[in-house]
Amino acid sequence: MGITLDVTIDDSDLTMALAAAPDHVRVKGWKIVRENSFAVERQIKLDMPVRYGRARASWGHWQADLIVDRDKAKDANPADAVWKEEPVKLQLTQGTNVDYVRDLNDGSSQQRPAGFVDDAAEKWAARMGEELVELVRDELDKG
Repeated sequence: MGITLDVTIDDSDLTMALAAAPDHVRVKGWKIVRENSFAVERQIKLDMPVRYGRARASWGHWQADLIVDRDKAKDANPADAVWKEEPVKLQLTQGTNVDYVRDLNDGSSQQRPAGFVDDAAEKWAARMGEELVELVRDELDKG
């Protein structure tokens, strides 16, 4: 099994506030989740160690143009990529089904330090949380 990130809100007060919010606020909340998910996907693709390009091509949205050696990455295919959106739950899952990406994140490559996926996820999750809190505060101030 590869590795995935679940972009979820685990702040119960924020979750409750968003659940009780009008539809237009939830739509704005989903936009924040989605934009931050694209940002973390870009960061991970940039940080991904590359030998043949399969791991990078497979993270999140499939990008065949990121494969640098098609002969050596002949098993690479769109099924490697993981991207699942659940707007109603404000939840998004991204990742890869490529097994060795977990090893890359654990530090098996000298190209990147261990935890590059985790670091990107933490950075963008914090940013997403701040943006969602600001959205809720703005809406409460209007009400």
